[in-house]
Amino acid sequence: MRVSAAVQLVLTPAARTGTSPYAGVGLAFAGVEGARGAGYLAMMLGVEAAPGRARGWYVELGLEGGVRVAAGLRWRRFSSAR
Repeated sequence: MRVSAAVQLVLTPAARTGTSPYAGVGLAFAGVEGARGAGYLAMMLGVEAAPGRARGWYVELGLEGGVRVAAGLRWRRFSSAR
């Protein structure tokens, strides 16, 4: 099992085109049945496409007790007050 939570700072959060770099910090916990779990400080750097839009992609490099590489698609739902 691996659980993590982080706070991220996106450089240009309202950008509707292009990419925006971001950085984050948080905590992670890794555990396996029959062994003692471990907690880690989590740090990450990434690039997100059009963070001000509802859909986009991201690529991320992080450290959480080891090196972590992530890439994916994200969907968001913005409130109607926007």
